[in-house]
Amino acid sequence: FIGLRQALRRYMYAVLYNSPALREAYPGQVKLLAQRLESYQRTAAAEDRAEIGRLVGWLDQAGQAESVVRAVRRRFAYPNAWLQVSQPFLSSGLRDDVRRVAPVRETILGTAIRGQALTTGTLSATLLSDDERGAFRLNLVGTALSDNVGFNRGVRIYSNGRTRIRAGKVLYVEGDQLLDDGGLFSVPATADCDTETQLRGVAANCGLVERIAWKQAQRQRAAAERIASRKAERRVAQQVDDQAGEFLADSRQRFRNRVRGPLRRRDALPRRFQLRTSAKDLLVRVLQTNVAQLAAPSLPPSLEGGSDLSLRLHETAVGNFAESTLGARTVTDEELRRLLKENNRPVPEALSEKGDPWSITFSAEQPINAEFRETGIRVALRGRRFTRARSAISDEAEIFAVYKIRRGGPGESVLERQGDVEVNFIGQESLSLQQVAFKSFLQSKFRDLFAAEVPLDYLELTGRWEQVGKLALGQAQSANGWLTVAWRLAKTQQSEPAREARRD
Repeated sequence: FIGLRQALRRYMYAVLYNSPALREAYPGQVKLLAQRLESYQRTAAAEDRAEIGRLVGWLDQAGQAESVVRAVRRRFAYPNAWLQVSQPFLSSGLRDDVRRVAPVRETILGTAIRGQALTTGTLSATLLSDDERGAFRLNLVGTALSDNVGFNRGVRIYSNGRTRIRAGKVLYVEGDQLLDDGGLFSVPATADCDTETQLRGVAANCGLVERIAWKQAQRQRAAAERIASRKAERRVAQQVDDQAGEFLADSRQRFRNRVRGPLRRRDALPRRFQLRTSAKDLLVRVLQTNVAQLAAPSLPPSLEGGSDLSLRLHETAVGNFAESTLGARTVTDEELRRLLKENNRPVPEALSEKGDPWSITFSAEQPINAEFRETGIRVALRGRRFTRARSAISDEAEIFAVYKIRRGGPGESVLERQGDVEVNFIGQESLSLQQVAFKSFLQSKFRDLFAAEVPLDYLELTGRWEQVGKLALGQAQSANGWLTVAWRLAKTQQSEPAREARRD
C-alpha cells in the first residue's frame, strides 16, 4: 500500500503540473514566496516559514525556479533535533549484573573434566570515537568458579577452578541505514581469560596409583591452566557473540515494528538520522523534513557546562513531525486516554470517561505548531472539525497556550503557563452561538492537557533507564526558535560508572 500511495502521488503530480493552469499560477506563487521570505526575515513567524516550505515544494514538484529552490533549502537545511547523552549516563543505563550457572564439559591433556561453574560479573558499555556512526564497546568483567571432577583411566581428580574473565565486543549503529532496515552490525568478540586450579584430591583403586596420579596432576597443572584459559576465551567469546546477536536481532525487530514501520506508513521518516560518538558522549542529529517543509535555519545553541542528557529541539521539528503523523487525522477522547495510559501519564479529570464523547480532526497543515522564543513558548493545536456527542462543527480553530520558563532553587524550576488556554476560530471576527459553545467546551477539555505548571527540576526515566535515577535540571532555555533542556546525573551516580568505564 505504501508503493501504491507513492505511485498515486506521482500520477497526481504529473496531472497537476502538466495542467495549463500551471503557467497562470506560477507568477503568483513566486510573488507570494518573495513576500513570505521578506516577512519571515522581519518576524521569523512560524506561519511564514510553513508557507515558504509549501511554496518551495510547489516549485520543486513543478520543476520551476530550481536555483531559488536550492537557495531557500540551503538556508533552512540544519538538523532540527539534537539529542546528546554522556558516557556516564550510558554506563548507568546499560550496566547489568551477570549471574550464570552452566555445566563444565572439557577434555584437557587426556582428562575428561565434568562439573558445574558459576559465572558472576558486570556487563557495561563504553563509547568509542567515530565521526561517521555510533560505536559502542560492550565489556564483560567477571569470575567463573567451578567445582570439577576429572576422569582419566580409572583415576578421579577433584579440583576447584577460578577463571578471571575480561571480554569485549564492538557494536556499530549507522543511523541513516536504520531507516532502510539495516544499520546495526558488530565485529567478533574477544576474550582474555586466566584460569587457576586448586587440586583437592585424587581417588584410585590403590594408594600407589593415587600417589603417581597426584604427582602427575601437579606437574601438568600449569599446562592444564593455560589450555583451560584458551578454551575459556573461545567459549566466552562465543557466548558474548551469541548474546549480542540475539540483542541485535531483537533491537532490529523492535526498531522496525515500533519506530521505522509506523513512521514509514505515515511518510514521517526523517530525511537524515545521524549518529556520532566520542569517548565522552553520543550525539544524535535528526533532520525532520519533506519536500514541502523547511528545517532549521541555524545550528542549535551551545550547551552550558556539562550535561548527561540534553535535547535541543527546533520548532520546525515539532510542526514537520506533527504534519506527517497527525495531519488530517481524527483523534477521539478514548484514543487520548489510551495514549496517556500507555505513556504512564495520569488521565486528567477533563479527559475522563464522564461526559459526552468528543473528537478533533486535525488540520492537514501544521496540526501542532510550536514557537520557541525569548519571550515564551507558544504551543498550538489546529483542528478543522470537532464533534461532541451528536453535534459537530467544521470550522478551523486553533487551541493554544503560552508558557515561560521559571528558574528557581531545587524543586522550583517549572514551565509556567501564562494565562488560560485560548481557542481562536481562524478568520472569524464574530462567533456564532455554536462556535461559542464549542470554544468553552474545548477550553475545558484542553486546560488540563496544557497543564498550568510542568516541573522541570528532575527527570525520572522508566524501563531499563530507571536505574539511572533522577536527573537534575542543568539548563532550560527558549530562544531563536530553539528549545534547549539539559539534565545532569547526581554525583554519586556519576562517579562509580565513570571510574569503571575508564578501567574497562
